[in-house]
Formats: sequence, C-alpha cells, structure tokens
Amino acid sequence: MTLKNTNNIHYSRAGDIFHYRWAAKRCLKLLDFDTNLKYITVEGSFNPNFLGEDVVDLAEYREDKKGNQSVEYFQLKHSTVRAEEPFNISDLKNSITGFAQRFIEHQRNNEYKKYKFTIITNREISKNFKRNILKIANGEKVNAKFLATIKKYTKTETTPKDTKEEDKRYRELSSEQLQQFCSEYATFLQRFISV
Repeated sequence: MTLKNTNNIHYSRAGDIFHYRWAAKRCLKLLDFDTNLKYITVEGSFNPNFLGEDVVDLAEYREDKKGNQSVEYFQLKHSTVRAEEPFNISDLKNSITGFAQRFIEHQRNNEYKKYKFTIITNREISKNFKRNILKIANGEKVNAKFLATIKKYTKTETTPKDTKEEDKRYRELSSEQLQQFCSEYATFLQRFISV
C-alpha cells in the first residue's frame, strides 16, 4: 500500500538534499592544492554571536598570499513547487535582513578584508529586483517604494534580544552603507546562475 503523502515528503526533502549536495560539493574545493580556501562552515559561521547568523547556510573562509582574510556567506534557497516563479524583494526579506545585520557586524569588526553575501537558488531573480539593486549600488535613484522597502529590510536592531518591543531601538544604514551593501548584492546578481 502506498501512502498518499509521499509527494509532500519528497518536496520537503528536496530542499534538504539540495543543501547537502551543494555543501558537499563546496567542501571538495578544500582538497585542491592550488586554493586559498582555508575553512568551510555549514549551518553557521565562525562568528555565531554576530547578528545575521541564522541566514548563514555555509561560509567559506579564504586567505591570500599576503595574509588578507575574506569570507563569503551563502544562503541556499530551493523550491520544488515555485521553481518557475522569480524571487522578488519580499521573498528575500529574511535573507536581506540577515545579511544586512552581518554587514553591520563586519563594519564594526575589521577582521576580514573582504566579505560577500550570496544566495544560491534554483529560481530566477526578478528583473525589477536586479535593476533596482544595481541602481542603488551605482548611486542612482530608484522608485520610492523599492527604496523604502530595502531600507526597512536593512534596518538593524540595536537593543538586546530580550528587550520589550516598545523599548527596541533600530538603526538604518546610511546612504553610503546602503550603496556598499547593495554593491555586494549587485556582485551576486551579476554572476547569478540558477542551479
């Protein structure tokens, strides 16, 4: 007798399988003799107390010949049901918020010379989302609604986590910080390839 929910289980496991295989494939790069890749963490980073930790599925740590360290954070997004539906800004709210928090942490702590934020997905990114992020990265104007949304998503909490909602304080990225943050996303969007 076949159970009726096998497709539901298959769909929910497809994302996990995607994560496992993609992470395993990245770990194989550590075996290359000609790589500056030093470490990989899965389901988090070397800085678990930094904000934005919950969106880090994998982190790659590199060190060049001059000793400059860099890190690239990856979040993996897989969909079986909505694979043909492009991501828009609201679909990536948690990713943007978490990466913005991590961006602020790196602004305060100068441990890494370079840091990147990358989303790996089997879905396309909407053209409107790409266009607006690229405009902000290039210092160009975007429509007011998109700008308000990206500012809202990149606003970071400055009070301890156990603070009552009415006492919480938030900090917006400056125009320069928002442009720099979007530049990291623009780099990702320009080299985006769905898997």
